[in-house]
Amino acid sequence: NNVYVLDATGLKVLIRFAQDVKKHKTRLLLTEVHYRCLTTIEDSALISTIGRDSIFRSLSEAIDFIESK
Repeated sequence: NNVYVLDATGLKVLIRFAQDVKKHKTRLLLTEVHYRCLTTIEDSALISTIGRDSIFRSLSEAIDFIESK
């Protein structure tokens, strides 16, 4: 399922989830993020929580990133 709009509630949930993931010393990666959602993410605290380098254009790019570590 594709997400085309990220509202305030969805953003809050994602931020909390990203913070919880970080506490467990794991990393949240996002792939194939729609440009509208990406704009919302970049303008929020989520981008500072996960980092811009945790957002990938495709799943294959994210997999390549993980395999290179």
